[in-house]
Amino acid sequence: MPKVFIEQMENVGFRVFKIIKREIPSKMLPSTRDKSTGQFTKITDKNLTLVYPTEYILTMEKL
Repeated sequence: MPKVFIEQMENVGFRVFKIIKREIPSKMLPSTRDKSTGQFTKITDKNLTLVYPTEYILTMEKL
């Protein structure tokens, strides 16, 4: 959840109208990281974790 971004936008007079959470099925950016080093790694690496598996689309309105 983009809590920091929402807080910053509320501080300048916006309010959240709607939040859409969407799973990202495929993308051009590297999608896995090695858990111990944090470096991007191949999908075949056994010691990996997904990076940015979801995106949040915020609809906000100015008060």
